[in-house]
Amino acid sequence: MNRVGPHDMDVISVIFGLILGDGYLSNRTGEGVRICIKQSIIHKDYLFSLYEFFYNRGYCSNNEPREYTRTIKGKDGKIYLGFEFNTFTFRSFVWIYDLFYKKGKKVIPFNISNYITPLTLAIWISDDGTFVPSTGGRGGVRIACNSFTLQEVEYLASILINNFDLDCTIQKTYIKDRNSIFIKKNSIQKLENLILPYLHVSMHYKLGL
Repeated sequence: MNRVGPHDMDVISVIFGLILGDGYLSNRTGEGVRICIKQSIIHKDYLFSLYEFFYNRGYCSNNEPREYTRTIKGKDGKIYLGFEFNTFTFRSFVWIYDLFYKKGKKVIPFNISNYITPLTLAIWISDDGTFVPSTGGRGGVRIACNSFTLQEVEYLASILINNFDLDCTIQKTYIKDRNSIFIKKNSIQKLENLILPYLHVSMHYKLGL
């Protein structure tokens, strides 16, 4: 009865950034939707900053993120360590789930351009961004978009171009039929000005800093 709402734009911005990246929504039929967030152990500080963000606003319990282990099947059976937490379940998150999921598959909403703020972009790049060094000055930033179709990636790139005036291109990845967005080095200073105020210090390396 005491759970929070309506949701501030900074909360919506972070949620959308997480869903574009590594976060996902769990639809608990009849109860509502919760946000599930996990990161590898090397990103522990970033994960705990997200926990503090949601906890301080009343979106999750005082149980700190739990450690998990995951074994990747393959030649070496490598074990990965990380931390994870979930928000409370909210019926007022159902509309977000309905935007991003069709038949259980993550998709890009047609109206997402209304919700991508500099904070959203900071979270998205924290999750899926990679700094690509370049000779003769700073390099660019590649954003992995492996969950999305080429048409969806093109739409996301158009938002970065039209909403933020970032010079972007689409690049194929090593995964078949999967693409990424590459923000060119001539736009890196502009990108830094946009997202650095929202970027956790542990993620500054995503901008080559």
